[in-house]
Amino acid sequence: MRPPRFPMDAIGICNMALSQLKASGILSFDDNTEEAYQCARMYDFCREALLRRLPWSFARRVAPLALTAHKSPLWEFLYRYPADCLFVRRVFNAERPERTRWGYQQGRQTMKAWDVFGVSEAEKVIGANVSAAYLDYTSDVKNAENFPPDFITALYYYLASELALSLASDANLKQLNFNLMQNALIDSARQNGNESKERFRPAANILKARL
Repeated sequence: MRPPRFPMDAIGICNMALSQLKASGILSFDDNTEEAYQCARMYDFCREALLRRLPWSFARRVAPLALTAHKSPLWEFLYRYPADCLFVRRVFNAERPERTRWGYQQGRQTMKAWDVFGVSEAEKVIGANVSAAYLDYTSDVKNAENFPPDFITALYYYLASELALSLASDANLKQLNFNLMQNALIDSARQNGNESKERFRPAANILKARL
């Protein structure tokens, strides 16, 4: 019989990282141990930083943006930055997605397709020159049961790297686990790329040259 599959959670990922350092495992972030304190301090930091590094398919969201009342001389529209957004991947208008994907040429200057900036210490906005904009972004996914195996692997290596000095006082272990995380990210980027396919639209002058 195949053994039962237990759902992964944050504590399980932390214990995988701790095993890389030959440190004692934890039962919860509230354990009265240095391992629990350091894991509680660094887990979300590592999770969010890793989510920002790649356009992970499991964390990808596409949603319409909401306009704000703010104004800017640089942008026609200022949209609300979604509360669950960790990284903006693309801002686009459904009718003209090709213009808002990479920016566009105006004379010899390449114009940004969008920009993210703060209008106060507590509020960020997304500036764009397209109406009815949609956002393609990486969401702040917290439930570890939704993490695919390649993300979990990269995350526990990354967490082990960040914990190596505080729990093991070992710079070599820090570098080793960081390198393992980097290798895991390379594999993850390849796997993410295999799950989608870009549609190539030839430029008008290339089409004319072929006719």
